[in-house]
Amino acid sequence: MVAFRLAVASPGRPHAWLPFWSGLCAGAACITSLLIITIPIVLFLWLVRNCEANRRKHAAIQFLAGMAVPCLLIVPLVVRAFPQFVFDLLILQLRHRTLDGHWTTHDAWRTHIHTVTDWFGTGQGLLLVLLPLVGLGYLAGHQPFDATKRSEFYLCGWLAGSLCAWVSVPNPTFPWYYMPAVPWAGVLAVLGLFAIHAHVLRGRLLVALLLVTCVVFSYDTAKWFSMFLHDPSEHQWREVEAISQEIRAAGCGSLYASDMRVYFASRCPPQPGMESYAASWLSSLSQAKADSLHIVRQDTINRKIQAGDFSLLVLNSYDPRLDQPALLGNYSELRRFEGHVLLVSKHR
Repeated sequence: MVAFRLAVASPGRPHAWLPFWSGLCAGAACITSLLIITIPIVLFLWLVRNCEANRRKHAAIQFLAGMAVPCLLIVPLVVRAFPQFVFDLLILQLRHRTLDGHWTTHDAWRTHIHTVTDWFGTGQGLLLVLLPLVGLGYLAGHQPFDATKRSEFYLCGWLAGSLCAWVSVPNPTFPWYYMPAVPWAGVLAVLGLFAIHAHVLRGRLLVALLLVTCVVFSYDTAKWFSMFLHDPSEHQWREVEAISQEIRAAGCGSLYASDMRVYFASRCPPQPGMESYAASWLSSLSQAKADSLHIVRQDTINRKIQAGDFSLLVLNSYDPRLDQPALLGNYSELRRFEGHVLLVSKHR
């Protein structure tokens, strides 16, 4: 959002380095998450189109220079581990995301379509889709503002639309992937309300519409808050914290946890090559390829468990390995939780 505000302030201010700072903010956001990679692209194109003709080249250079600054932070990582960088960034997402999991292709696509269309299942989501469309239609048909202001609203539309289109590509995708588009959809939703006020409803009817909108948003907020309080995953975090306290008391040692949250809460790093839980389950990844990428495959992890190589194990309570005495012959149960089991090596 800061990059957006700096970009829209750039036209008409030739002596300010606003494009540079906009690019800096957009680049910093991008290296934290590829989900918002469309933001700098759209902002760059908007700057080139809307800046004064004699400033377009300078604005473009400043924006790209600003983007380059945060990208310099990952250069040492790319230089030291270029194959791993390419695998995590591209190959894992493009080749292995759908099929190398617990879903069949049919289940993955069904879940994907449900997630993409799930916005229409709540009042908030429906309003954040319909009101921006009303606002953009009003903007195109009536041109209520000057060209500069209209271009800023259109920029909000391009940002929200490109983000939603981009995060709909990964299969599976998840509802929280769409959250970065909400601020710009909110701007256009206000424009939609203004359009309804200008041409449809006035006076008390407009007040009634605003009250209905507030009630819908408040109701959905209360519903989601109630679901959050009663969400089993919220209680799992408390359980993960209890497990982490046990681990910290015993010492990290050579810990293996099937729940990656345990590493975060216990402040214990994963074992070398086991940093990516998703990559370790890739059945289509050959042993030679896994070794070259410094990834320990799941079959290798199971052999290490059977050999008693880990001092501590944290497995989900439904993990089928708990029913295999041969696999866990070198471990004894330290404590059983509702959703997890903590085991300690007999040779520790």
